[in-house]
Amino acid sequence: MTNHVIIKSNPHGLNINLDPDIPFETLLSEAETKFRSTAGFFRHAQIALSFSGRALTDEQERELTDVIVQNSGLQVVCLMDEDGNRIEKYRSARDSALSAIANEEAFLYYGDVEKGKPLEKLSSIVIAGNVPPGAVVKSCGNIVILGSCLGSVWAGCSGNTSCFISASDLRPHQLQIASRTARSAISRRQAEVDYEVNPQIAFLDEEAHIVIRPMNRKGITDCLRGITEYQANTIKEA
Repeated sequence: MTNHVIIKSNPHGLNINLDPDIPFETLLSEAETKFRSTAGFFRHAQIALSFSGRALTDEQERELTDVIVQNSGLQVVCLMDEDGNRIEKYRSARDSALSAIANEEAFLYYGDVEKGKPLEKLSSIVIAGNVPPGAVVKSCGNIVILGSCLGSVWAGCSGNTSCFISASDLRPHQLQIASRTARSAISRRQAEVDYEVNPQIAFLDEEAHIVIRPMNRKGITDCLRGITEYQANTIKEA
């Protein structure tokens, strides 16, 4: 078997090293063969995936990820780069995605959401990519973005006030949870690849205000407390 596609493990999942000189179609074929032959070993594992060795377009990244998932049984919960400083910061976002998947049937979307093609689902959504300016994501459940969020996102669109939105870089043009909306006054002109990884979570507090906290233990605790107290206040008012 040729070694144009080399599979390596890391603390958070797998890195796929790709030959930079052969045609992309050849890489796809070899990746399919390699992952099919190791399907019994990887089946049902939940991993973060990264690529190295050659530059890939978003479409090529999506195609390669689909081939790996379809032929291995792996559950790819996020795509990461090889920047060592980013890998640790991605861990909290990855863990949030795993939690969302474990607790319900979340919809997994690989790649960047396209402008002009809204992503709308009844279930929670986990996006292994970015939400660039002009893109729209709408969910009746939670929204977890393993990348930057510069577009418009709406969680709990059916009126569910216990939903949250999290991202590795949470700076949306518009953010909505249930009937509550927050808009940015800042013009987003930078490319979505130029962002600082700083995982954050947005939720409704006890007074139904949208608040944003760092994606750490305290932030998640504040989120759970805010949701619980808001629901209690709603019951009292009723």
